[in-house]
Amino acid sequence: MSPAAPRARGGGRVSSRGAAAAREMSAHNRRGDWAAALQIFATATAALGNRTHNAAVYVEAIRAHGALGRPARALDTFQTLQASSLPP
Repeated sequence: MSPAAPRARGGGRVSSRGAAAAREMSAHNRRGDWAAALQIFATATAALGNRTHNAAVYVEAIRAHGALGRPARALDTFQTLQASSLPP
């Protein structure tokens, strides 16, 4: 029997696809390809919705916005993370 997917606060499931997106975004951020990281974030958000992301996806998006000199977008992303039901 496989283990159940971890649950986010509020009862939603944390998506393994969200974790994969976070890993891919992190790799792009490490290479300095911030626009690609943000494209993955946009695609994952459209496909998964905010409830099924994990917090790492938001952290990587915040990093990319910061590196691109977009502090307002980074703050908006952080506030979306805070408003979500994701565990810290």
